[in-house]
Amino acid sequence: MMATILRNDQTALESAKETIVDVIGRPLDDQLAIEALYGYSLMGNPDIGDRLRSFYDKSDKGRVGTHATAL
Repeated sequence: MMATILRNDQTALESAKETIVDVIGRPLDDQLAIEALYGYSLMGNPDIGDRLRSFYDKSDKGRVGTHATAL
């Protein structure tokens, strides 16, 4: 499982860890607000557009499956 996690972008991993640490012990409304705030702060990163495009195109690095998943 750790190998799968480590294949992800390091910036994304750091952001996820920071969010988890900051929301522990807070009420749910505060947790959701903090998560949204962190998400919007990353939108200024010029790499985000390319990362999202590769994710939606299912061509992101480390992808395990190649088939579309039904919603």
